[in-house]
Amino acid sequence: MSPHYENFLVSRKYAVTFLGTMGILSFGIGTYDLHWVLKSTFLPIVTWTGVMYLTMEGRKSWFKPLLIRFYRRVAMNEMYNIQSFYSDNV
Repeated sequence: MSPHYENFLVSRKYAVTFLGTMGILSFGIGTYDLHWVLKSTFLPIVTWTGVMYLTMEGRKSWFKPLLIRFYRRVAMNEMYNIQSFYSDNV
């Protein structure tokens, strides 16, 4: 099994969506025409995207295991395979 099975956008799609929403809102608040519309919707959108982020992804990532031992074992296994089968690869 590969330790890298999905990319960052797939694994953190809700976090990227939340940050994108905040970026779009902060840009829109700075414009003159949409200032009053986006300023009135800023707090509800921040609240609901935060709630949806915590509901969908936060419950999976609050208590993540530290995978240092796993990655160290994978690296040691790869080094062992390189050393053991060096003559076959050459």
